[in-house]
Amino acid sequence: MRIGLIFCSANGTTEKITDLLIQHFESNGYTVEKINIGRSPYRENPEMVLQAAQKFDLIGLGSPVYHMDMLGPMLQLLKAFQTKDFNNNLKVFVYVSYSGITTGKAFMNTVKKLNRSQISIIGGLKIKAPHFHHKDDVLDIQKTKLIIKDFCEKLQRKDFDNLSFKKAKVLFSPEKARINVLFPIVHVVGKLRELPIKIDKSKCRQCGKCEKECPGGAITITEEAEIDFKKCLHCYHCVTVCPFQAITSPVHEIDQMIKVNKRVVGMENPSDKIYV
Repeated sequence: MRIGLIFCSANGTTEKITDLLIQHFESNGYTVEKINIGRSPYRENPEMVLQAAQKFDLIGLGSPVYHMDMLGPMLQLLKAFQTKDFNNNLKVFVYVSYSGITTGKAFMNTVKKLNRSQISIIGGLKIKAPHFHHKDDVLDIQKTKLIIKDFCEKLQRKDFDNLSFKKAKVLFSPEKARINVLFPIVHVVGKLRELPIKIDKSKCRQCGKCEKECPGGAITITEEAEIDFKKCLHCYHCVTVCPFQAITSPVHEIDQMIKVNKRVVGMENPSDKIYV
């Protein structure tokens, strides 16, 4: 079986989960390839991703959850899937990293998009992850290895069997009914609450790290770094990755936003979970 893990990882956690999935699948004799759609050359050429997807028997789609949905590049890929014919042979599982705010809507939206593309889904996995700005809070690698092992063994025991759309809707439905009502509001409010990102051009050394690692391809460097805010995902990875502290944003305010979100949206059980 040829397995492709297609993912975007704003701040590195989803990529760590992807690498652990690769370790497990390869230890069981599968051929695995990973594709980071937030990095070159795939970031600039979505057609490359679609072409690569057609050679796999099984695909894992991985993303952090932002505003109850997959990250922007993954949403764009799901839309692009609808332009290709996979002959109903492609199977997909979804894996997400999240930090405690409900993920059910992200799963459900993805299931609906895959169904419109006539792509079968076989299961899902969520891994509780630290917020990127909490430097002392890191992904529990050993715990994550165990849940990945459990998830993959469950898929194998079912012979990677498809879920019907009806069953998938039940399996992935949001844990809180209010989410369906709040989902569009969250996106509007989320845009209004995006934190400003500034570049101190006197500190920028044009090292290119922010340009290379921006998952939205929003940063370009000619004589100095510039951000195209039409492409910016507001993942704030550029703030954390700049070695010269030339890019700044008041990310400490995110904790207060999270507290408000928890009161308004409510919280699902903040733990790892397998959907099979």
